Amino acid sequence: MPLSIRLDPGLASRIDEYCRRIKVSKSYVVQRGLIDYLDTHALPTLHDLGKDLFPAAGRGGRDASEARVKRYREYLRSKRARRERTSNLLR
Repeated sequence: MPLSIRLDPGLASRIDEYCRRIKVSKSYVVQRGLIDYLDTHALPTLHDLGKDLFPAAGRGGRDASEARVKRYREYLRSKRARRERTSNLLR
């Protein structure tokens, strides 16, 4: 994709001299310079911002999931038992 930029004469001559010396195109030098600039000045991603706040995916694994299901089942059983006791008292 073509892109036009304005360079001051001093910078343009420095780029020309550099490209002649190492035998690469001006386009290559400018592209590498922009890539390096963007890599060093990149904004943090949402992942970077939240990695200390949220646990990594998969921590605890299958055991944690099974334990959670077991606790939920126990909760439901105790809820049903309370409900049955209450309904027996009302009869």
